[in-house]
Amino acid sequence: MDAHPEMPIHLHVNEKNMGFGENFGEAAFLGIGTYYRIVCGDNTEPVETLAKIFREIGKFDIILSYRPNDVDGKALSRRILSGFYTKIVNFISGYDLRYYNGLPVFKRRDVMRWNPNSHGFGFQADLVTRLLDRGATYVEVPVEAHERNTGKASAIRFRNFCSVTHSLLNILIRRLSKGIWGHA
Repeated sequence: MDAHPEMPIHLHVNEKNMGFGENFGEAAFLGIGTYYRIVCGDNTEPVETLAKIFREIGKFDIILSYRPNDVDGKALSRRILSGFYTKIVNFISGYDLRYYNGLPVFKRRDVMRWNPNSHGFGFQADLVTRLLDRGATYVEVPVEAHERNTGKASAIRFRNFCSVTHSLLNILIRRLSKGIWGHA
């Protein structure tokens, strides 16, 4: 921010950690523009990947990315867990998507209107399936990514398990409601 004061960059710091999902939803209210996506600062997505995703903006309500090839450096256990998670979400939701945690592009108003109330990474599947239930259009874009070189994965922690379980229950309840009432 100091190096580029001409850029519209704002730093918002929470008093306590609210979790990835809640921060994602809240940041939509602070943002501007029609479309909204997280771009991580750990350089896991090359510029070409971002360009490929962003070329689809304006054509669909949701732009989902997936990795057709395994990510270099990603542990086998994480690849298996990720595949299993996708299969569970597809089974519960009735959809057949390739990947739910690829940092989709959403319409910002949809994020503000249907802001998931989960804290962890499960918010993405929750929001994607909710919007699909409501008739949103989407495209799945194959992309390349790299595993981050620093830090540790935190997917297998008790609080993340609870958060993902909460998201899966939300998806299941919506599907049951759709079967009973005809809508989610």
